[in-house]
Amino acid sequence: MELHKLQSLPKARKHRAKIVGRGHGSGLGKTSGRGQKGQKARKSGRTRPGFEGGQTPLYRRLPKFGFSTVAFKTKPVFLNVKMLLTNTERSYSRSDFVRLNWIANKLKAPVKLIGNTNLPGPVDIQVQAVSAAAKQAVEKAGGKVIIVDLSQALKDHKKVIQMSKEQTKPNVI
Repeated sequence: MELHKLQSLPKARKHRAKIVGRGHGSGLGKTSGRGQKGQKARKSGRTRPGFEGGQTPLYRRLPKFGFSTVAFKTKPVFLNVKMLLTNTERSYSRSDFVRLNWIANKLKAPVKLIGNTNLPGPVDIQVQAVSAAAKQAVEKAGGKVIIVDLSQALKDHKKVIQMSKEQTKPNVI
């Protein structure tokens, strides 16, 4: 073994990044390896990904394809069975959910019942969707889960709101 033949193990030493712009003696002073003038010498001098120098890029030369309905899908509002424990009511519909501030009044999304909490007594509930565990929990307590179409539920809710407005109007003779 000779001193001039000593070497570090491979990958034992990290290559240190070169510090640029610290004098011409460093080898990367002044222009810091960017060359002279031009777009690439500027601070924001890179073109965007996919730019082909003004030529019509590949993504514009190829036709559009595919279609996605993700943007049009209605996501349900989830109601947990636990929420039914906070009230003593035995029948729930969309209007009751709004009155109890469980869903927003102007919301037009379907309501899905989830969860598997044990209920103390029978409960009848009208929703647009239900999980298997939630249905089992309600039926185990002796209640019923009624699946109602969303448009029908919204119509019924509108009628309830209209009736409540008429009842609160003062009688003017």
